[in-house]
Amino acid sequence: MKLSEIHFPVYRLSKDRPIKDGSITFYRKAKYNIDTNKMFEYIKIIDDTEIEGDTLGRRRLQIPSNVKYIIKRSYKYIKDVIKQSDGGYWFIDNLGRVFQYKKSMKVPLVCREILEVHPGAHGMGSTIEVKGIVPRFKTMYIPTNKEKYVALLKMHSGYVLYGLYEEKFEDTWRKV
Repeated sequence: MKLSEIHFPVYRLSKDRPIKDGSITFYRKAKYNIDTNKMFEYIKIIDDTEIEGDTLGRRRLQIPSNVKYIIKRSYKYIKDVIKQSDGGYWFIDNLGRVFQYKKSMKVPLVCREILEVHPGAHGMGSTIEVKGIVPRFKTMYIPTNKEKYVALLKMHSGYVLYGLYEEKFEDTWRKV
């Protein structure tokens, strides 16, 4: 799946590929009962697209907790998927599509000075203006006074916010 096809937020699963059987995406697990000296199997459901709801979250609210797979991490931005993808984890997007993101191309990583920070409503997040680049970039938090530089991935015809830094660094590249 291409980055442009992913519907956020994205949820990290495990390093095992989930099983898809009809409308249900799940993991099959096994446990050994020491008292009975027997192994028993059970399933943990990640998603069921036949359940009413247009997003993964709405459908998961209706899955009984005793069979629901626990999702521990979610990512709201492309940069998070890029940074967290080591090629081993499986993900599921907000539409319920399972994928394994593999870094496949090198892109420039440029460091630019922050011109201005506009705090978001109610102190939530901020919008950052960057020297020499027209689009603004949103963050989930307000940068500290020490964070004077921004790292941007130059992808296709635009930029993706990669991180905030206290010191300027030489332009380089990252595999995405």
